Amino acid sequence: MCCPGWERAADAFLRSGALPATYACAHVRAEKLASAATGREKRSQWAATGDEAEPFASPYMENCVAGAAALASRGGGGLLLLTDTSAAHGTPSNQGSEHFREWRSRGERLLRAALPRSAGYCGAPGAVPGPDCAAVEAALCRRATHVWRFGSGTFSAFLVGDAADAPPSTRFLSCPDIAAAAGKLE
Repeated sequence: MCCPGWERAADAFLRSGALPATYACAHVRAEKLASAATGREKRSQWAATGDEAEPFASPYMENCVAGAAALASRGGGGLLLLTDTSAAHGTPSNQGSEHFREWRSRGERLLRAALPRSAGYCGAPGAVPGPDCAAVEAALCRRATHVWRFGSGTFSAFLVGDAADAPPSTRFLSCPDIAAAAGKLE
């Protein structure tokens, strides 16, 4: 790793007891998954709820989140949840996802409910002061027993890298890919 501060912050987080000794890392790029929708799914992805707090639902994305949770939770141990559904986790660009920003808080709530044993790292304000949260998450993921990556993007590559001692990882680029793999679990 290039920056010792990241390692120290990761060590402090692990000592805090927020994660068990062994854990899987799940990185969900919900915005990228929403953007990857095509055809009918793309056109009917968002449904107005009439609720000001959560103005949009998305059966497409909510099934996708459930499938990702089913796959990630089969890893056993604890889960380190990384997600771009919350404003605290980055700045979604809304590329190709007209109502993603409005769905973001609902997606975050559903994802956390689907992974009840997860330790939300970046989602916990002030959990680790100092270095960039994403870099600390990457340091933590490099210590996981397995890394589950849902969605595209360069950060997914940064999490694991090409080091010989990198943990094994599984990557799904689209909701249909996730649904097919999750369907095999049933």
